[in-house]
Amino acid sequence: MVAISCLGALQGGLYTSSRLVYASGQEGFLPKFFGRLNARLKTPVNATALHASLTIVFIIFGGGFRSLVNFYSVAGWGFYFLTVVGLLVLRIKEPNLDRPYKTWLITPLTFSAVALFLLFMPVAAAPLEAMAAVGFILVGIPIFYLTRERPSNKILGPCIRFKATARGDYVRAAAEEHEEQMEMLRKNTMLPISPNDFARAMEQLNLTPAEIGKAMSQPNGLEGLLGKILSLPTGPASPSATVDDVFATLQKAKEKHEREKGMPPFPYEPPPRISMISAFALERAEQINAEKGDGFLTRSSTVGLEPHFSKISLIDLRPKRTVAVQFGAEDTAGNMVMVSLYNYPGTIGAKLDLLDTLFPLGTILAIKEPTLKTSAAGGSAPHIRVDCPSDVVRLMSEHPLLLKIKWRTGKQVPLAPEPPVTEEGWKALGNKYFQEGRFTSAAIAYSTGLGQTPPSQTLRLNRAVTFLRLGHAGAALSDCDVALAQATLPLALRMKALYRRAQALYGLARWSEAEKAFGIVESDFPSETISCRQWMVKCRKRRQETETGGYNWLEMYNTSLSKNPRLDVADHQVNVEVVALPSRGGGRGIIATADLEPGQLLVVSKAFVAAFPEDCDPPEIHLIQNLITMTAKYGCGSSLGTKVAERIAGDPGCARLVYDLYAGPSFPPPPSNYVLEQAQSTGVERYLDFDVPVDIARIEAILSFNAFRPNGLPLQSKEDTDHPSALFLLPSLFNHSCDPNAAWVCFGDVMVIRAARDIPRGSEVFISYRSGERSFPKRQENLRHYFDKCMCDLCALDRRDGKVLCKRREALASKIPTWNTVPQARQGIQDLEKTYKHKRTYHDPTMTDAFLHLARMQLKEGDVIGFFRTAMSSLQQAGLTVIDKSIKGSLRTVPHLGTDQLPIKPVVPPMMAVMANVYVQICISISNAFEDHYQDATRGHRWAAAACTTLVMEEA
Repeated sequence: MVAISCLGALQGGLYTSSRLVYASGQEGFLPKFFGRLNARLKTPVNATALHASLTIVFIIFGGGFRSLVNFYSVAGWGFYFLTVVGLLVLRIKEPNLDRPYKTWLITPLTFSAVALFLLFMPVAAAPLEAMAAVGFILVGIPIFYLTRERPSNKILGPCIRFKATARGDYVRAAAEEHEEQMEMLRKNTMLPISPNDFARAMEQLNLTPAEIGKAMSQPNGLEGLLGKILSLPTGPASPSATVDDVFATLQKAKEKHEREKGMPPFPYEPPPRISMISAFALERAEQINAEKGDGFLTRSSTVGLEPHFSKISLIDLRPKRTVAVQFGAEDTAGNMVMVSLYNYPGTIGAKLDLLDTLFPLGTILAIKEPTLKTSAAGGSAPHIRVDCPSDVVRLMSEHPLLLKIKWRTGKQVPLAPEPPVTEEGWKALGNKYFQEGRFTSAAIAYSTGLGQTPPSQTLRLNRAVTFLRLGHAGAALSDCDVALAQATLPLALRMKALYRRAQALYGLARWSEAEKAFGIVESDFPSETISCRQWMVKCRKRRQETETGGYNWLEMYNTSLSKNPRLDVADHQVNVEVVALPSRGGGRGIIATADLEPGQLLVVSKAFVAAFPEDCDPPEIHLIQNLITMTAKYGCGSSLGTKVAERIAGDPGCARLVYDLYAGPSFPPPPSNYVLEQAQSTGVERYLDFDVPVDIARIEAILSFNAFRPNGLPLQSKEDTDHPSALFLLPSLFNHSCDPNAAWVCFGDVMVIRAARDIPRGSEVFISYRSGERSFPKRQENLRHYFDKCMCDLCALDRRDGKVLCKRREALASKIPTWNTVPQARQGIQDLEKTYKHKRTYHDPTMTDAFLHLARMQLKEGDVIGFFRTAMSSLQQAGLTVIDKSIKGSLRTVPHLGTDQLPIKPVVPPMMAVMANVYVQICISISNAFEDHYQDATRGHRWAAAACTTLVMEEA
């Protein structure tokens, strides 16, 4: 029985001791040889062999059984005693640590006393063996420091200074485990939340699934949910509380960031390697399960924490290898740290399989001037934060910087795919990614192949078509020109080069050049005639749009309603120009170069970058906490910074178009002039190796002050969780007015700006930044990050009315939906009119809302004629000219316009920017009333047409 018991103890000791040796090898405390698993058995054979060898040596030379027992007792019970004493020390030094199991103090005290007894007994009985044991332990100390390879540098300065933007607290992860190696891929702050994580998050936020579902189903439900999460009061009784409390919350976060920026540097101690690998593997498994589920994805972004970007060339910096992107980084000593990479091209909405192609296992990255930040979720281990994609450079193993580098964990990463070494290999890999729709990965493969093999025009032209898919027309044009410069280019490749060059010219909006280029392809290669002629027709349409402003508005409208609301149209600018206006915050503005009439087209501008809810599959919820504007809101804007970086990656010449926009008072003022033409593209020979640093801090500030919410047609209220976001270049230069003289509307990613009233030559042209805001207090709150005080005519009148009357007006306006009878509505309108001390030339949005509600009550109570009179009167009082107020009988027309004319004058009303939705509602209500109550299809059709013409004045 004793022998069997000893055999069981021997088996347990063999497993645990071998595991300790294996872990020591993994952590660098012993040679790495002992930290490897057997490739076939997946067991620590090397560690077990060392343990068995030492056991045999002790048996042979240990001096007998009694000496070995005394030797082991001193060492074993000494460490048992120290371990339990450590528990007592932590009770005193770290009383707030999480302790899932908390023992009574009497237990460790009793154990320590017994351990001391068992420790000193062999010391008294056999002092020589005890001294030998102590000496054996002490010898290990210098050996530990001599053999352990510590990091040769300290991470200084920015290491805990939060020199980065917290663009998201959630991660996408990808990990594979073999010989404790792994791959951990982290992309642009997007994480499909696993069911367990989501349940924990809801518990922490004191939310229930029912509340989430209810918020998702209501137009303003998630705004209220945000209020609850932030512990903010919501509701009509306290309309300004949410905004003020959000401001206070974000202000505290900003102050915390400023304090942490000033903290001194400290040496970085990497966390245990095995614990990190285990966490990576767990996160990857959860990520895979989340992607298979039907849940929604969440982005939580914080903007304005001074992202860091490196200005030092790569050759002056020391490299690191990433065995893992969120990925684990390993330095030459084998120390590991978590790396969070943000704003990297190709990572928006990427799932694990795509991330695995962007960052295959074993990828070597040089991270320039890495900075450390503490985790938003807590924990003691900081992680490296990389906000700027230009700080990340891909390196092949033969790169000069790596020639003298020796990786302690071995030159090769187990299970890492072997990269191609031939042109055909890189071509096959790039083609595979291209066919799978992974265009960024394909462009990287083609670019890497171009750098590894003799110049291959096949790879170059394949990369050109990939650049076209990515929207990098300038880079595609450069690749085609390089290929065409080769005198020995085969005929088939020449045809591809010419055709793709013509497409690149089209993408650069060089319509005439593109048409000529397609003509050359048609002439030299008749087999491409049909395709080339189709492209030539498109070129002529785009040129006509640019020169005359002649657009197919109906086609634009229909495309804007599709799943991909990105339009293929040309930009147009007429009768306006950018001038220096020193009195404005940005120092510039737009003035009219001719006398303008209401409804006249001024600008058609395609977005520089745009993000739509339709881009995400599955759908996502985006919460953006902006420390620049001190606001918290939902929308797609969290990905705009990455999209700008993608544009710059493929066409560095367009960077100036963004950097010359207003970035707020924290940055140098922009130039007084603005030139829309971008610099001539010089090509991108090494894709994603940025020649110029990407200033993410400035980009985020520019987006904070210039990004639009591209409202389109129909102007129906959308949930706050799914509205799009876009950066338009020329429209960003218009200054704001709450009572603008120009109005804008979007068709997908295209903005159309028209004059809203007569504008004399030389006068400044204004648009409204914030559409739909009725009350003066709310307008002031939402505009305060742009300027201290809006000086437009509408705000000036409201300011003259005084705060008391404006608050009273806001309170009365909130009760408009509760008016259930005509008398109630009339009384409410009388009360509202008393809040206006100064006469207005036309109704403001609040009064128009009130009259529209009165008209609806009249129709509900059967007073159809009263409805028509009130509705048409409200249009006229709001600034529209109603030509035909007739209800029955013959149509009233202006003779020279004919009988098909509209019942309203086709001009943009003064408050178009904030009232377009109401104008449309009134016209549609009148149209429906004519058809439902009088069966007058003619008048109904004319008023329906008026609803569309209110917004689109030409070719609707």
